[in-house]
Amino acid sequence: MRMMGAWVAFFAAAPAIAQDAAALDRLVADALKEMHNKAADLYNGGDPNGCYRMFQGGLIAVRPLLAHRPDVQLLIDQGLLAADRQAAIALRARGLHDTIEAVRGKLKPPAAPKPADPGGTPTPSLPQPTVLPPSPPPGPMLPMAPAAVADKLWKRLGGEDNVNKIVDDFFKRALNDEKVNFTRGKKYPLDAQKEAELKQKFVAYISDISDGTVVRTAPRSMADVHKGMNITAAEFDALAGWLKTAMEMNKVAPADVEEVMRKVNLTKKDIASGGG
Repeated sequence: MRMMGAWVAFFAAAPAIAQDAAALDRLVADALKEMHNKAADLYNGGDPNGCYRMFQGGLIAVRPLLAHRPDVQLLIDQGLLAADRQAAIALRARGLHDTIEAVRGKLKPPAAPKPADPGGTPTPSLPQPTVLPPSPPPGPMLPMAPAAVADKLWKRLGGEDNVNKIVDDFFKRALNDEKVNFTRGKKYPLDAQKEAELKQKFVAYISDISDGTVVRTAPRSMADVHKGMNITAAEFDALAGWLKTAMEMNKVAPADVEEVMRKVNLTKKDIASGGG
């Protein structure tokens, strides 16, 4: 609640000082500081995904207020994009931590000039460093990400054993859902043997999009496989929804569910050729 109150106060105050660029910079820097502190607590408490999402939301929220600082907006854009490309949530959180520190460093006011000496001779100014040192973090530091390469998505899904369970649960629900229309109005009926073969093909498909160990035999394009089936976008979405449910039932991490669904949804344009 305290964090929500701080953000409400922040957005209430921002319009009133929008014409004072320096004051707005200080307001944004202070808001990012408090947000960072709360998010770091989540990370160190064992919730890196919550930390990452708070970092992400905070940066997106303050970006429009920095139209007078395109250099800082670019820094935010680059940081968000780089973090999104990381496979591991911990790496995403760490990346946005660094982005927030860099943004706050740029928003800090410049150091005040030294006064002239009593004799009236100006004190020569010293050259300023090109990069301001980052301010000490307001909360606990995020631990450095491990150097080890993240496991492949297939392994994070649980390998072949768990993917078989996912596919079994997926078929149990999708086959009986009229919104999916799996057999296309019984045009493609499934006996036990055909169902088993289709399940194995689906396991191989998931393996293919997650760098797995099950090889697809004579793979064809999704457009060729589903040609003439007239699958609608709504039927595709219903089918994809059951796959998401099956992964969640089998304890796949939310970030990995999201990655699988992103790859599956890339095939929608090839599969859903029957309109709405």
